[in-house]
Amino acid sequence: MLGHTLDQLVTTEDEPAPPETASPADAHLLLALLLAYGSLGAEQLPGLLDWTHHRLAAAAAAAEAVLTPTPLRLIITDQQATCVLRPGALPPSVRTRVEDSARASQPLQAHEIGLALSLIPDEILAPFQNQPKPHPASFFTDLADRGLAVAVTPCADDPGQATARPHASSSDEATSPPEVRQSR
Repeated sequence: MLGHTLDQLVTTEDEPAPPETASPADAHLLLALLLAYGSLGAEQLPGLLDWTHHRLAAAAAAAEAVLTPTPLRLIITDQQATCVLRPGALPPSVRTRVEDSARASQPLQAHEIGLALSLIPDEILAPFQNQPKPHPASFFTDLADRGLAVAVTPCADDPGQATARPHASSSDEATSPPEVRQSR
């Protein structure tokens, strides 16, 4: 330290540091952290890992090399670091089936419950009405995907609107009209 000028002793983050080579353990630790916790703030990582920014950059480069033959990709921006799926890694048919399954397993929202329940009086009153009440087609499509509505029919004058019937609990109910009881 003796014999150095003040400029030689003080370094800033903007100055290039000697290139660091990341160990495979650094790359694996970075990937494990991102897969366990999703995306993290890029400025958080050096502090969390007790690494320099240069060591993080070296670990990120090594992690990207590890991920090259896989469908995963490491993304580190000024704001965050995350591990994502490469575009086109999932065939569209598989993605659609998984998304539909995930959506169907989610609990119904209040407006979906209300819409499903509104189909019941429509079905009971159908013999006495000229046309069932239309609703947004996307709502009915979601209910049909969940097995709560059948016979979703788009409106001829407005394709964004549709009508539907509630799902019957048995095949006999699906083919027979609803019974209308008169009170005495």
